[in-house]
Amino acid sequence: MARRFGQLGGHGCAGDPRRAEPNRLRHGERHPHSAAANLLLPLAVSLALSLDGIDPLVVAAVVAIACSLGMSLPISTPPNAIAYATKEISIPQMAIVGLVVGTVATLLLIFALPSVWQLMGLVS
Repeated sequence: MARRFGQLGGHGCAGDPRRAEPNRLRHGERHPHSAAANLLLPLAVSLALSLDGIDPLVVAAVVAIACSLGMSLPISTPPNAIAYATKEISIPQMAIVGLVVGTVATLLLIFALPSVWQLMGLVS
């Protein structure tokens, strides 16, 4: 694991939300949101604490919000499972819509929310 973080430029995922988000995308689509958050939050906060100038609370918020964005597969959320059970929607249809929504939300999380949080005075 240490070698993998070293390949990310020595800063780890917590130092840059753009690096943490693709990890969330991979885990969030295969695991329930709470499981993905339980897996990724301790790692991200530990990495943030080990780096100078990184607010662990901001990293935790980014990872928690990112974990809620997985919605491509029927196993991602209970409403997806219910919708899939009706047989009115197929997995490819869910995957296409989920990937579009997940990608747009990820871009907003990475590029728009930090500015909004600064305007609100939540981060410096």
